[in-house]
Amino acid sequence: MAKNLGSREEIAWEKVLSPLMCCEYTERYKVLMDLGFRWNEVQYLNLTDSPMANAKLVIDFLIPQKWGIFYEVK
Repeated sequence: MAKNLGSREEIAWEKVLSPLMCCEYTERYKVLMDLGFRWNEVQYLNLTDSPMANAKLVIDFLIPQKWGIFYEVK
C-alpha cells in the first residue's frame, strides 16, 4: 500500500536537507548515496558548501527523476 508522505517541502526537509545539514562538506556525496542515489546520479551535481543550495539541487533535479511522485511503499 502506498501512503502519501506530505508536501514537497516536508519531504525535502525530511529526506534531503536534514541529512545534508548534519554532514561534513566532504561527505555530501556519500550522504546522497546513503539516501539511495547512485554515484552516476550525483557525480554531476555542482554541490557547494551550502546545504540549502545542495538540497535545492537534489529536490529540483534528482528526486523527480528518481521517485517521480513522493510516495513511500509500506
